[in-house]
Amino acid sequence: MEARHTDEAVEERATREVKRPAVPPPAEPILDEEDDATVTRPIPKIPPAAPPAWDGKAVPTLSVVVVTGEVGAWHQLRVTLASMRAQLEPPEQIIVVVDHCPELAELARTGLEDVLVLHNEGQPGVAAARNLGLAAATGDVVAFHDDETAAEPDWSACLLRAFTDRQVLAVRSALTLRWVAGRPRWFPEELVWLMGASCTGSPEEEGPLDDLYGAGLAFRRDALTEVGGFPADLDHQAGNVLAEPPGGVKAELFHLLTDQNPNGVVRFEPAARLRSGISARRASRSYVISRCLAEGKSLAAVPHRDRGRRALSAHLAQVRSSLPRTTFQAITVTGPGNVRPGQALLTRLLAMLATVIGYMSGRMDSTRADQIPAAGNVTWFVARTALPVATILWGLSLRRVNLDEMTDLGLLTVLPATFWMAIVVMIVGFVALLNDRHALELWHAGYVLILIAVLHATPSLLYPTLRYPWAWKHVSIIDYLMRHGATDPAAGALSAYHQWPGFFSFFALMTEATGLENALDIAKWGPLVFNVATLLPLLLLFRTVTRNRQLIWGGIWVYFSCSWVGQDYFSPQATTLVLYLIVLAVVVRRFRRGPIRPGPDPHGLAAEPPPMTTTYARLTWTLLLVIPIAAIASSHQLTPLMLVATLGLLFILRRHRNVGILFVSAALAGGWAVGIAWQVLQSKISYIVGSLGDAGGNLDAGLVALGDVAPGQVIVAYADRALSVGLWLLAIAGAILRRQWLRRPGLPLLMIGLAPLAFFAAGSYGGEILFRVYLFTLPLTAFLAASVFLPGRRAVVRLLVLPVVLLLMVAGFFFGNYGKEQGNYFTLDEVELVRELHRIAPDNSLIVAPTFFLPGAYDEYERFDQSWLDELPPTREAVPNLPSYVPTLSEFVKRPAPSLIGLMSKLPPGAKGYLVLNRTQRPATETPGILPKGTINRLKQDVEASKRFKRVLSNPGGDVYELLPEKP
Repeated sequence: MEARHTDEAVEERATREVKRPAVPPPAEPILDEEDDATVTRPIPKIPPAAPPAWDGKAVPTLSVVVVTGEVGAWHQLRVTLASMRAQLEPPEQIIVVVDHCPELAELARTGLEDVLVLHNEGQPGVAAARNLGLAAATGDVVAFHDDETAAEPDWSACLLRAFTDRQVLAVRSALTLRWVAGRPRWFPEELVWLMGASCTGSPEEEGPLDDLYGAGLAFRRDALTEVGGFPADLDHQAGNVLAEPPGGVKAELFHLLTDQNPNGVVRFEPAARLRSGISARRASRSYVISRCLAEGKSLAAVPHRDRGRRALSAHLAQVRSSLPRTTFQAITVTGPGNVRPGQALLTRLLAMLATVIGYMSGRMDSTRADQIPAAGNVTWFVARTALPVATILWGLSLRRVNLDEMTDLGLLTVLPATFWMAIVVMIVGFVALLNDRHALELWHAGYVLILIAVLHATPSLLYPTLRYPWAWKHVSIIDYLMRHGATDPAAGALSAYHQWPGFFSFFALMTEATGLENALDIAKWGPLVFNVATLLPLLLLFRTVTRNRQLIWGGIWVYFSCSWVGQDYFSPQATTLVLYLIVLAVVVRRFRRGPIRPGPDPHGLAAEPPPMTTTYARLTWTLLLVIPIAAIASSHQLTPLMLVATLGLLFILRRHRNVGILFVSAALAGGWAVGIAWQVLQSKISYIVGSLGDAGGNLDAGLVALGDVAPGQVIVAYADRALSVGLWLLAIAGAILRRQWLRRPGLPLLMIGLAPLAFFAAGSYGGEILFRVYLFTLPLTAFLAASVFLPGRRAVVRLLVLPVVLLLMVAGFFFGNYGKEQGNYFTLDEVELVRELHRIAPDNSLIVAPTFFLPGAYDEYERFDQSWLDELPPTREAVPNLPSYVPTLSEFVKRPAPSLIGLMSKLPPGAKGYLVLNRTQRPATETPGILPKGTINRLKQDVEASKRFKRVLSNPGGDVYELLPEKP
């Protein structure tokens, strides 16, 4: 390697006058337009253009770095080097950097003279190879070329004259493309930047530039070295073709140079001319698409998101603007004769799509991973094999499940050992993946998706029918809307569903559009779909407050592992929760209007703040969000209030102080409740007012008394509470540990998590407010709980403690979510029993059952009346003026048959009364302690012994008894 010049030598070199030949050498014929710079014949001597007027300033020296990478490029490399030696002012130093090709490196060392040959064995790519050449360069100016570029004889002279101005940091030469096999007729002019030329519309006259796009770049060595060279971590090559670094490298380098040198200038020098040969491999549509993907990924990885977005827009601006013209040309078969307009239009569209896809996938992989230690071979192997192994074990385990053996502990008692082995393997693999710095984030997404499938698709795959009686109720309401085409606000106990019908109307339209007879097939996969839909807004929320990859995906894993409250079934709550998270993700990412003061971030967790948006942009997003907000307001009672409260708390933050979105949300939520659903609201007003401010009572309403429940349900209840309390304790610990992060970057997520807590004092919500608040605070609590362990510095925490904690969370989920499956699982016989009952029952008949835990309990509910015994009042004092023929719950337990006869005796003419005792009734009432143990058996014995009841339907799923008229 040549020794660097001393400062004295550089000064002497900078002050001497450069002598120019009086007469240029004789010119040879100029190559025509289709000649290629990569042919092996000598470079012709071209009459030099008049160089810029020289004002006598010092002329710097030049080093040229040529990057190559395959033996097949040997001849092109020799042509490139010949053009450098043929310069009127030859460069002081020529460096050839061979990228990961030992054969070519050895060939170059033995076959090239007066050239410094380096072999890049480190990070692959042109950017890293150029940095290796930069480290060895000694010239004041360093020019970078590939092995398909040839220079005109006066190129170096014109280039160096531009650098006599000390303010010039970089110069871009004029580049002419030479197509080896002719320019393809499908290739549009707007995509020449993919081949190293400058973007269409770039300046053609000498002057300053505001970007570094294009090949033929030369830099002042000191300035480039000072900023660390080319950002090699942003370099994404297209396939195995070594070409100009993509746009992310250029965008970041431009800003690094100008930030370090505020008065510096990047110039375009048209007199410094280069020719670049485009090989047949690069002149293919597959290369164009792969190059666009690489461009998108590179721009997505730019540390400042706004810079990457602006660069992406600049790349695609000319392509977008040319679409109307190209479309017209494709339709009318007009345009340039050397371009086929239809194929050119297709190429433009594919290029735009590939760039956007590359950008989106790059954003997925743009989280911070430098804090993660380098992964060993074992970690790499475990992280990539555990996921397929766990998936296979999970699939095999579902083949050996006997649902009839389920006990009062629920589904987990019949799941085989291979199922739990799958979960252990998956958790171990996920923890290993968190410790792999170079893993693509698609692997993280794959693990989370399989976790969601294991947690929420298992019952859908095991059960022959729809799970959960409330899901059956919602399907019945959708069926009603499909039959009648309108809601019925006076539908008795179901009136609330008809006054907030957004969810039901939407899925009624979906069911009809898909040609299904009913919504059962859609509802069966509801939990899986809703949880998958939650992943994207949750990911966006977490990425807004941190770029730490371990913490983002660890928080997401904890979220789904601890979401045990069972509100993700086919329901308005599940749908509106997804929309709620979408709205909040958009608000915190696209509604920033104020500055964010920097704060301490000792753990390096903070993400780059989202860019400030204009009033027009916020207005546009507000109009777009009207649809999901209106869907929330028309579908659910609680979620709109949660949204308004959360937006109100975010309003306190100056950065998210947006009156418009808050006003729209409050107006839609309040307008719907008062203007459309006032009938239900009015009937509940006294109950709501009575529970206001009673936070303790509202909390107690959500806790089940464990005195009369089955032993297995006691275990389930304590597991629920242990998981919830454990999560909150970890969240509190995380808040203390990350308190400095919470004060600035994490403040939006903190507001989102704190807003639901106010609803503890707003009402009991039918005894469910505790579970709903837990659900709406889960994004914050899951994130903070994960932050206790991630990012983890200690190996013992990462490798031993974290897997155990994640395993306990998943186990707690199965206790909480599937611990009551004896009452949520229906057989095909039960479905057939209820359908046959609805077929034979006359209109206005009364259907009675211990609970509504029977499939299709509300099918055709406009034809029948329903009465559920578990809803009987506990005492007569609890319901003033209770009719004498209606028994209380305690009266029914003491005298089942006589109580039933009195309850079912008041029937309209032509109607009948039916008692349904399906298989699920016993576990649904006796296991949770609603009815004393043995009540269902006594009821069945009394009914069968009574002369007033006759069994009319029976199958393995249960029995149906008809109440006979009293004989005179």
